[in-house]
Amino acid sequence: MKRGFYRQNSTEIDELSRVDEETKFRVRFDDIDLNRHVNNAVYALWASEAVDPEFRLTHTPYRIEIQFRKEGLIGEKIMVSTECNAAITCHSIKTYDGDNRELARARIEWKPLVA
Repeated sequence: MKRGFYRQNSTEIDELSRVDEETKFRVRFDDIDLNRHVNNAVYALWASEAVDPEFRLTHTPYRIEIQFRKEGLIGEKIMVSTECNAAITCHSIKTYDGDNRELARARIEWKPLVA
């Protein structure tokens, strides 16, 4: 089976069944692409940064799936809601203080770091 950082056309990522953590971001100028939308790679960064730092010190992303839903724009306020299930985290990335639209969903499989 081919392993990759990003798989296009993956199965649907379900809505979160609970929220274990919430992390806020703001779309910065360096987050946008030439079309003035959030660059696709930034969503993966937000999702991984929304995970507890203590967990991240002992784990690394193994597989990341992202489903893009709407474009994010410069200056928007972003909330990443995270559900943690052992070595899998699921994320809903939405705007807040505005229209509260869901920009993306992400699912990250983590593997322990080898000492």
